[in-house]
Amino acid sequence: MRLLFAESSTRGYGTEQHVAALATAMARRGHEVRCLVIAGSPVAVLLQEARVPTVSLRPGRSRGMRIVAALLGTAMRQRPDWMVSNDPRFYRLFLAARGLAGARVALFRHWHDAPAKPRTRELLGRRADRFILVSQFHREDYRRQGMSVERASVLYNPIVTERFRPSPASRANVRGRLGFADADVVVGYVGRVIAAKGVFTLLDAADRLLAQESSARMLWVGDGEDSAALRDRVNRSPH
Repeated sequence: MRLLFAESSTRGYGTEQHVAALATAMARRGHEVRCLVIAGSPVAVLLQEARVPTVSLRPGRSRGMRIVAALLGTAMRQRPDWMVSNDPRFYRLFLAARGLAGARVALFRHWHDAPAKPRTRELLGRRADRFILVSQFHREDYRRQGMSVERASVLYNPIVTERFRPSPASRANVRGRLGFADADVVVGYVGRVIAAKGVFTLLDAADRLLAQESSARMLWVGDGEDSAALRDRVNRSPH
C-alpha cells in the first residue's frame, strides 16, 4: 500500500510525534511511505533517523504555496492509496487533490475542542474517507459538542515498543536514581506542561492522594508554557 503523510508543523509535540510514529510503523511493515515535512523540524528528524523517505520543504514566508506545489507533485508521482494528516493546513488540500491522485483521505484530529466552523465539521465528519480521533473519550466529547462522529474511528497514540518496553533492571535503576523506595507507589505525568492537559487538575488530585497514602509519590516529567506555575504550586504544596 502506498501512503503519503503530510505535516507542516515545526514543533515536536505529541501530535507531531504521532504522525512520525505512525509513518515509521507503516514503513517498517513494508508499505511504501512518503512524508511531506518542513526541513529541520522535529518530525523530519524523527523520520530521517528511522530512514523513512521524506520530501522536505524549507521554512519561510512562501511556505504555503510551496506546500501546495510539493503536495500535488508528490501525490502525482507516488499515486498514493491513502493521504494522511492531522494538520488542518492539509484538510482541504487533501480533499481537493483526492480526485487527481486517485487516493483516499484519512484525517486525524488531536485537539480537545471540536471545530467551530460548520464547514470544517462537515469536512471531517462526512467528506473524509476516514476521520480519526485518539481515544473513546475524545470521540464522545466531540459528540457532546454537537459534532457528527458516526464515521469517526479511534486510533490511540502509538508507542515505539522497541524503545519503551518493560525492563526490571532499568526500572530499578531509574527508581534508585530518583530516590524512590521499592515500596513507593509512583504516580507520574509525562508530557507537555500546559493547563489544557489537565496538569493542575492532576495536581489537586495528587495533593489529596499524598495526604491519604504515605507510600504515594508524585513525579512530573516535561516542559511547557505552564511549567513555572506548576513548579510554584508544587513547591507550595505541603506534600
